[in-house]
Amino acid sequence: MAQRLTFLFIFFVIILLTPAKSLFAKDLCLQLKWFHQAQFAGFYYAEQSGFFSSKGLNIKFVEGGPKVNWQEQFKDTDCQIGITNAYEIVIARSKGIPVKAVAAINQISPIVWFSLKNSGIKNPRQFRGKNVVLVPTGKIQLRGMLKKVGMSETEMMLQPFSIDMSKLYRGEVDVWSGYHTNLVTKAEVEGYPVNVIHPIDYGVQIYDDVIYATEELIENSPDIVNKFLTASLKGWEEAVKNPAQAVSATLKYMKTPNETHQKGLFRRTIPYVHTGEVPIGWMEKDIWHEICALTQEVGLVDKRLSADEVFTDQFLTEIYHPSR
Repeated sequence: MAQRLTFLFIFFVIILLTPAKSLFAKDLCLQLKWFHQAQFAGFYYAEQSGFFSSKGLNIKFVEGGPKVNWQEQFKDTDCQIGITNAYEIVIARSKGIPVKAVAAINQISPIVWFSLKNSGIKNPRQFRGKNVVLVPTGKIQLRGMLKKVGMSETEMMLQPFSIDMSKLYRGEVDVWSGYHTNLVTKAEVEGYPVNVIHPIDYGVQIYDDVIYATEELIENSPDIVNKFLTASLKGWEEAVKNPAQAVSATLKYMKTPNETHQKGLFRRTIPYVHTGEVPIGWMEKDIWHEICALTQEVGLVDKRLSADEVFTDQFLTEIYHPSR
C-alpha cells in the first residue's frame, strides 16, 4: 500500500511539474532533405527557441541524404511533413502520390554552375565543348538555362557528380555544379576562387527546400500544418536576423561540426531564403506553373501538371494574410 501511495505521489508531482502543452503535445516527424547542416538552421532555431513546443508540437528531425528515395519517402506515414526539391513533388503528383507543397524556404534554387576564376568561363554559352559536371538535382535548372541561350546539353560533355572537386582543381573538368551555399563555399575554403553562373540570371526561378505535407494531414489536421509552418517560419525569420545563433543551433545536431564551413554555408543561404521581395516561405502560382512545365520538358514526367495539383497557398495566406 505504501509503495502504491509513493508511486501515485511521484506520478502527480510529475504531472504538476510538467507543462500542460508538453503533456498533450503532438509528435511530428520532419524528414530533412540532407544531413544536418545550416541549410536547415531555421528549423533548429525554432526547436531550440521553443517555437514548436509553444504550438504544442514535439518535433523529431530525420536526416536525409543521397540514399533517400523520395518517391518512397512520400508514402511514409510516420513522416507526413518534409523538405525536398520542387520537381520531386511534381513527379510524386504525376504518380498519384498524395503530397503537396505548403511553403518554399528557398525562393531561388541555390544550385549553380561554377568554374575556376582563371578559366574565363563566366556564362553558359561558354559550356560548349567543355566538360561539365551535372549535379543530379540540377537537370531542370541546366535545361532551363541553356534554353534561354539557345543551347542544349548535347553541345557539352556532361560528367558525373561528386563532392570531391579535385578534378576541377586539376583542370580535368571545366565546370562544376552544386549548391552555391555548400560547394562554392567549400571550393573557396579550400583555396580555389570561382566564377559563379546562376540560372536566375537567365530567368530560371525554381523553388528549393520546399516543405511538403501529405494530403491526409492537410485535409484532416490543417491546424497541425498551420502550427508547424507558423513556428518554422518564425524560426527562419529569427535565424536570418541572428546568424551566429542560427549556426550555433545547427552545430548541436551535427556529428562532426565544422563551424567555419557552417558559417559560410548559412551566410550564403540567407539571400535565397530572405529576398526582401516576399515573406519567407512564400509561393506563387505562376512559378509553380513554370516548374511543372520544366519538369515535363526535361522528361521527368510525361504529362504536364497544373500548379494547383502540386501546391497550396492555404496556410501561407492564413499566416501572412489572416484577414483574406
